[in-house]
This record gives sequence, structure tokens and C-alpha cells, in this order.
Amino acid sequence: MTAPLAPGRAGARPLPGGGEGLLPLHLLEKSLGGRVELLLSGDRRVRGTLAGFDEHMNVVLEDAEEAAPDGARLLGTVVVRGNHVVSVGLE
Repeated sequence: MTAPLAPGRAGARPLPGGGEGLLPLHLLEKSLGGRVELLLSGDRRVRGTLAGFDEHMNVVLEDAEEAAPDGARLLGTVVVRGNHVVSVGLE
């Protein structure tokens, strides 16, 4: 059985060590229109403006760029399949 949502914080859940955190999809919802960095499988990193996502964590980024050892590579608008997303960071 899961704990009830904390009042006033949609998607907030108690964490095992105490405190509370946001579930991944709720964090993405709050970040729509903001800049995010995705760590992908294969140790690839992509940054861009979060334009959309779905329940499978497929992500649409606008003005995306991939971090590479020789500098950033501009990608434009991309769709990243959710099973490749390892973590999401907010900029």
C-alpha cells in the first residue's frame, strides 16, 4: 500500500529516509517549457527545452543539443524514447 499524497503538493510522496519527493512524471510536468538535461543509456547527454512527454517517459526536446567531447552538437527538435532515459536533470 502506498502512502497518500501530501496535501498541496501534487505528486509528492514520502521518501524512504523521510522527507518527500516528486514522482518522475510529475517532475516533468512541472518542468514543461523549462531547460532539462537527459542522461541517456550509453553515457550520452542531451539538453534542451522540454516540449512534451508521455507516460512511457518518451520526451520531446526543442533546441536540443548533445554534449560531446569536442563540443555541443546541435540537434534541433528531437524525440527521445523513454527506455533510453537514465535520469533527468533540471537546469
